[in-house]
Amino acid sequence: GDEMNIHSPQTEEARAEAKILLDVKMNLMSPKNNTNLVGCIGDAITGNYLLGLHELSKEDANQLLYKSGLDYSISKKTALGTEIFSKILPKVNFSNDSIKIKDGEIVKGVIDKTTFGDEDGDLVKELDRVFGRTETFETIKRAFNLGKNYLTDFGITTSVEDLDLDEAVIKSGEEIIRKAEKKTEELILAYKNGTLESIPGKTKEESREIKILQALNEVRTKIGEIVKKEFPETNPVNYMIKSGGGGNILNITQMASCVG
Repeated sequence: GDEMNIHSPQTEEARAEAKILLDVKMNLMSPKNNTNLVGCIGDAITGNYLLGLHELSKEDANQLLYKSGLDYSISKKTALGTEIFSKILPKVNFSNDSIKIKDGEIVKGVIDKTTFGDEDGDLVKELDRVFGRTETFETIKRAFNLGKNYLTDFGITTSVEDLDLDEAVIKSGEEIIRKAEKKTEELILAYKNGTLESIPGKTKEESREIKILQALNEVRTKIGEIVKKEFPETNPVNYMIKSGGGGNILNITQMASCVG
């Protein structure tokens, strides 16, 4: 089987070096491409995204904050999810395509992978630049707990029915597939008859394969556009995709229309 070597620093110098260089806080940002190696993932991302879409009662909001180990409270009768999330942010100013934050308050938008996600978390990078490593790690920790606990309370699941599409969408997909199959048969026939035009620099066999792949890739793209347009906004699968918590439109296209 696989094996893993564990190295124990033997000298004070080696231990000091390991403590400094290998400490998680020293490795928030990748020196290779300046992406954040630490951030929220999966359930935490989806949970915070959903939190930003909803309004909670005072009791539910305070229970969520308490359960997440956060020393904050809501005094209003109701609070928007974005107001609750703003409680955990330092006085930061930030904006991207998903969100706008002014003085630590979410003005518009929602939390998703582009703000607090690993590698893609632009807000994480900004927090590190302005407030330093310690505050950034604490904010990530607070965001992770908040998102995870909200998703646990809210509840999200998927079933086969969540991937059911309208009959019109299914028929459109079937028609696109039929046309692609016909085009593929024509390409194969042209190859056998010797009438297939070669791509410059490619053999007849390579040209055949490339053209078939192009035809089939067009199927995926066209059906994907239809599915993306018609897929319900409130579908649990769509929540995960739009938040960046998991999956993508290609997964839906293949399961709901192309493969089944």
